Amino acid sequence: MKAIFYTIAFIFLSTGMISCNQTEGNKSESSDTAKTDQSPVSKLVEEIKPDLEFESEFALFKAKVMEQLKENDRKIDELKTRQKKENKKIQLKLQKQIDKFETENNTLKNKIDKSINMDKKAWENFKTEFNQDMDSLNKSISNIFD
Repeated sequence: MKAIFYTIAFIFLSTGMISCNQTEGNKSESSDTAKTDQSPVSKLVEEIKPDLEFESEFALFKAKVMEQLKENDRKIDELKTRQKKENKKIQLKLQKQIDKFETENNTLKNKIDKSINMDKKAWENFKTEFNQDMDSLNKSISNIFD
């Protein structure tokens, strides 16, 4: 029984070693064939890979932006609290600024929520413009606290 087992094992190992023992020319030839004969699944993966990368980049960008917008909301609420402690003249001045900040922050929220189905160039333009608007708002809010 052991002899049969060892014989079968020897045959399988020998066959495996012979089939794995290719020359360099055969290896490159088989890899060229593999490159040109991609399966439909491989082709599909290659086609959707850029879309997946874009989707993950957009999701990360949106998550960061939403955090910044929440932080802006927190700062605006803090500004409202400070406003109540001031005299009437300063309260009116601050209210105009608060209204402006809230409007800009809500506009940015709407922009990011509505931003879907863009090509690469449109995405780059959107991101650049959005970041400029966000930076401007953040600076305005920070300057009022100084």
